[in-house]
Amino acid sequence: MSSRFIGVDEKPALPYLIMYGIQHVLAMFAGIVAVPLMVGTALKLPGEQITILVQGSLLTSGIGTLVQSLGIGRLGARLPICMGTAFVFISPFISVGSQLGIQAILGAVIVGGIVEFVFSFFVWRIQKYVPPVVTGTVVVLIGMGLMPLGFTWLAGGESSLFGQPISFAIGGLVLVILILINQFTKGFWPSISVALAI
Repeated sequence: MSSRFIGVDEKPALPYLIMYGIQHVLAMFAGIVAVPLMVGTALKLPGEQITILVQGSLLTSGIGTLVQSLGIGRLGARLPICMGTAFVFISPFISVGSQLGIQAILGAVIVGGIVEFVFSFFVWRIQKYVPPVVTGTVVVLIGMGLMPLGFTWLAGGESSLFGQPISFAIGGLVLVILILINQFTKGFWPSISVALAI
């Protein structure tokens, strides 16, 4: 495979498409299932309920992706947009769920979804009141809030391998491979570095 860049409107060759697809599925799947796993684990839900949360996340993300990609009436961007779960809600979910239970989380999600849908028609009007410094700060704070959980997962998560050297070795190896690919390769290879490192 050549190292040249692929243009924005260019259709990549089949080998490129296959590798991009594999990486995208890995990245999207991890992001979609991470939130219900984190919330379910923090609330100490039984495995059956966590499984239902994961399945619900995958189902609704798939429906949202189809609506965005194909469009229904005036809904959807009709662009290849993949919808997923948002990490920004993890802390509120855990806070509400620990006090009022999973039912309160689901009710809040329904109400919040309706409010968000209504606001989506006016977001372009209020966007000028939210400068990049605000959105950037929010993203940094979300990332910092998730760091303890990331380190816990790096150490082995809830498994019997927690704190074992093999857990840190696997996570460190993935990180080193990811950095090396991005630093010492060009063109196609850095764009699939996540899939290669995993």
